[in-house]
Amino acid sequence: MRQHYTIETTIAEELAIRDARLARVMEQCGTITFPVYPDPFYSLVMSVVYQQLSFKGAETIFNRLIHAAGYPLEPQVLSEMMEEDFRGLGISRQKAGYIHDICRHFLANPDRFHTLHLQPDDEVIASLTEIKGIGLWSAQMFLMFTLIRPDVFPVGDLGIRKAMQRQFGLSSAAPLKEYSEYAERWSPYRSFACHFLWHSHDK
Repeated sequence: MRQHYTIETTIAEELAIRDARLARVMEQCGTITFPVYPDPFYSLVMSVVYQQLSFKGAETIFNRLIHAAGYPLEPQVLSEMMEEDFRGLGISRQKAGYIHDICRHFLANPDRFHTLHLQPDDEVIASLTEIKGIGLWSAQMFLMFTLIRPDVFPVGDLGIRKAMQRQFGLSSAAPLKEYSEYAERWSPYRSFACHFLWHSHDK
């Protein structure tokens, strides 16, 4: 269910022209390839499982879910799993409820999710945040990792803000507006700038 996307050289070059400090980060990172999850149901369930967990821990739990429920994940199958089934996999009662709500929405109107790629970003966010457990950050991750939208800036992402503090000297006490204003120079490729910032944590 996972595919990969490589940031085009022309996009990287345009970002480098727009921001010399980001250009130095990009030079350290080199070519960036990141995973994408084209199946909307898989992507949303994954986002719920990964919430507020370390990547390693979340990956282990999500793999348990796939092993238990089968691959690919199906709304009908997960909707029939009991709370105890989820808890046995390490998924909390609250997250089990969120997953059941995702299933409910998909079973009621699956076409709604397979036409999201035709909608503008703000409409996608509005549609997804109707689901319990899917907030702004999760909807933005969907835009970036499922629809591969190029101009998303998830200012609520702590990893992005920490990278901007380290690389660009922004204050940890700065209001979110200051981060968003800085990121405006990357538009219309803010999503790809964020991928370089995430990747810079590993450098």
